[in-house]
Amino acid sequence: MMVWRKTLLNSLTLTINNYSGIDDDWMYSLDEGLAQNTSLKELTLTINIYFSSMSNRSMYNLHDGLAKNTSLNAFTLTINNYSGMVDNWMYSLGDGLAKNTSIKCIKCTSLTTTAT
Repeated sequence: MMVWRKTLLNSLTLTINNYSGIDDDWMYSLDEGLAQNTSLKELTLTINIYFSSMSNRSMYNLHDGLAKNTSLNAFTLTINNYSGMVDNWMYSLGDGLAKNTSIKCIKCTSLTTTAT
């Protein structure tokens, strides 16, 4: 993700709508960008899962990027899981947050519901 290297970003808001089981490449790019960026202060990530659950690999990539980033002050994550599937990927995310030394504020919200 070349834009990370050339741009001074103070905040990034990203919403992912997963309707058909997207692959994990987008999260790998986010991982690389977070690890390399030294100006990002706030990251807000919303993931809406309509089809299938996120893979453990996706969350490991986010974990890795958060662990390496040294500029983030605030991280907000909202997961809306409308598929009803349950995974244990949140444990990996917690590990990455624990390794980050710059984050002062963390907000995480998770909603899991089953379609009727």
